[in-house]
Amino acid sequence: MRPLGIHAGGMVTNLGLSGAATRAAFRARLDNFSETRFMDQHGEWLLGAEIPLQRPLRGQARLVDLALRSVTEALERSAAASSGQAGELPLLLCLAGKERTGRLVSDEQRFFSELQEGLGLGFSAESRIIPQGKSSVVSALAMAEALLYDHAREYVVVLAVDSLLNARTLKAHENAARLLTRTTSNGFIPGEGAACVVFERAATAAEPGTTRVVGFGQASQPARSASDEPITADGFIAAIRSSLEGAGLSLSDVDHWFYDNDGSYQGAKETTIAELRLLRGEGLALGRESLNGQFGETGVAALLLMLLLFPAIAEPGHVGLLTGADESDYRSAILVHRVE
Repeated sequence: MRPLGIHAGGMVTNLGLSGAATRAAFRARLDNFSETRFMDQHGEWLLGAEIPLQRPLRGQARLVDLALRSVTEALERSAAASSGQAGELPLLLCLAGKERTGRLVSDEQRFFSELQEGLGLGFSAESRIIPQGKSSVVSALAMAEALLYDHAREYVVVLAVDSLLNARTLKAHENAARLLTRTTSNGFIPGEGAACVVFERAATAAEPGTTRVVGFGQASQPARSASDEPITADGFIAAIRSSLEGAGLSLSDVDHWFYDNDGSYQGAKETTIAELRLLRGEGLALGRESLNGQFGETGVAALLLMLLLFPAIAEPGHVGLLTGADESDYRSAILVHRVE
């Protein structure tokens, strides 16, 4: 693939309402988990990674507020805003899939309109809404590559926002034994977050310390029909191989593996099997970093959060593999490089 440079970014997470605050808390290994207003089936308060907002917003209005905060921060740090080009930017909006139980976005077009109204600008006609869950971020990267290189766009904005802190969503995950409760230790802590990245052609972003996306891939991972069926990690392996081929690298070139499936036995085993099968006895050890250990399950926002947090764990010259497991049985992989 043709590499994408990160021009600017913004984050809103349970650790901070800005990128700087989030990165500082991330480096300090904070998590900020707390009891939520939701109860499990045993009447006990669920643990969550809720973003502390001053206004008690819920539903789609809450997601719009989170999205506005992250986009505003990214545009304030972007030369596009200062040069008056903000209204000409394509926005690729990544949202939860329509199959999500309790999905907070009830009207995608209204969400997009409220976002533009809140920012006081209109994005270009090349903007798209991509409601495909975590895999929507990889789809957005493919679109951004085409817009930057084939359509000569100077900048492309990719935004991902999501929240699993919803009664119907939590109940569905608890019924599937995927949520961390008193009776289910093999589960995740639900969270929420928003991340926005302004991409540019990497030829103009090769300064030392710059992070570039150099490969990406996604593949289907069919759900197991029985608990005793072996975990093969075929979907993860296919997604990772696709990202490596796009970058012209092998897994032995990777220094860090940043993943989002911490807390689940099946997820941890899946990434381990994928690593073992890809390395095939080369005797190399990747540095591993979990997103969920500090942010909880952030859904669609996970991969962009990892992309913006990667410089906090990587030295210049290092290559990172970012992977995400979607509830829609898709596996995604992004390969990033921090320029020396």
